[in-house]
Amino acid sequence: MVDSLFGSGVAFHKEKAVWMEFWIMWRRIAGGLLEERHSDMWRFLKPQLERRLAPRQPQYQANKQPKPKGIQPEGLDEMVRLAAALEHLDPAEKIILGDWIAPRVTSPGPWAWALGRIGARVPLYGSVHKTVDPDHASKWLNLLLDAHTQNIEGALFAVIQIARLTGDRARDVDDALRNRAVDAVRRAQAPPSWQSLLLEIVNMEIADQARALGDTLPAGLAA
Repeated sequence: MVDSLFGSGVAFHKEKAVWMEFWIMWRRIAGGLLEERHSDMWRFLKPQLERRLAPRQPQYQANKQPKPKGIQPEGLDEMVRLAAALEHLDPAEKIILGDWIAPRVTSPGPWAWALGRIGARVPLYGSVHKTVDPDHASKWLNLLLDAHTQNIEGALFAVIQIARLTGDRARDVDDALRNRAVDAVRRAQAPPSWQSLLLEIVNMEIADQARALGDTLPAGLAA
């Protein structure tokens, strides 16, 4: 199933723009798919992303991944966004992906958004039992706070997703780290709804949900 969808099923597979639209389509419908389909997609994406992302990390230098056989997909940024949106994955797999992404959050691209989505305390549609443990998420949160000080686009919203208050000790980061996030939001004069997510147990506003999903509202519409 996954090979036909993600490989030979893509017409004009040498065109990067086609691949980008392909990944965007799957990200947009991912929330309506079963856990098994998320696992299928991850099985295809994992070796592709490992080859592209993991070799930059020292522990992978001695064992670079060979190029997978078959059609080679394009559109790395959208591949990363799709992988980050697979909320039904086991936390261990999310941690693998997040750790590949983490060293890149101070660079422009999908990295900050993706890390915030992977480490989010409140999934958009997945089970809370599939969230990454708060200790590991806290490591990413520190990196994102640093990225925000470097004016990396999307870093502050990613901070909010990981520092968001849930009232569940099994998911929440510690208060001191959340307070750093609150200070960052206040200094940035971010929307009041962002600060509320850090200080209260509230639902995310529609515009913020769209941002978390990786999309924006159409021009002329307001949340």
